[in-house]
Amino acid sequence: MKSYATAAILALGATLLAQGLLYAQEPLSIARTAVVQRAESQVFETLKSDLSTGRAGLLELKSANQASGTLAAARDHVDSITWRKWAYCKLGPLDMFDSLQDGRVSLRVNLAAQGKTSTRVRAEADFTGVYRGFSAAKTVRCVSLGVLEQEVLRLAGAAQR
Repeated sequence: MKSYATAAILALGATLLAQGLLYAQEPLSIARTAVVQRAESQVFETLKSDLSTGRAGLLELKSANQASGTLAAARDHVDSITWRKWAYCKLGPLDMFDSLQDGRVSLRVNLAAQGKTSTRVRAEADFTGVYRGFSAAKTVRCVSLGVLEQEVLRLAGAAQR
């Protein structure tokens, strides 16, 4: 009987270790990039306006620097329906009954002029979920599905894919 219990514990430990190594290798965010046939100043003003007014997924504009071509936005308390469209979180087998209590996204957008009439737009989002189940709350970095980033590129004027 002891040998079965020991084997089961070792198998579970090996599975958890392998799962942890697998998760550690996958990138959590992948930047999405597109070239937009509009001047950098036009793209910047459009995104600044859309991020300020909530057209880009109710994100709050945190900073906008036209000289460096960077914008940053964030959103706390992302509802679970929107969260499932934007990201997913890998939870271990011991956390499979936990549920999302809070979601946070941070968005970074970089613009680079490509001549006078086109702009390279790079959007990258980081997602963090707070899960709670039978134990204490657990904060987990989550994997972007690319939907938010694609929406930002669309707002900037990129062609739909």
